[in-house]
Amino acid sequence: MDLLLRLYEDSKRGGTCTACGAALDWYETLKGNNMPMNAGAVPRKSETHPETGRVVVFFAADDTHWTTCPQRDLFRSPKAAS
Repeated sequence: MDLLLRLYEDSKRGGTCTACGAALDWYETLKGNNMPMNAGAVPRKSETHPETGRVVVFFAADDTHWTTCPQRDLFRSPKAAS
């Protein structure tokens, strides 16, 4: 089973990756963070959040732009030295 990300449908906005120039769709996570998804990614399912009444869409984790960006290493934090 794929890992599914829960994102608010009404937060979707377009954008462009600053590293590779690919088109993106940005969504808000349930914790209020921004998540870059590959443009045109199709949600697996949707449901209404019981507390907020907002529609939550579920995407496969493989649809995040962090997974597919050829320049993704530019956005990774360096690991702390041990």
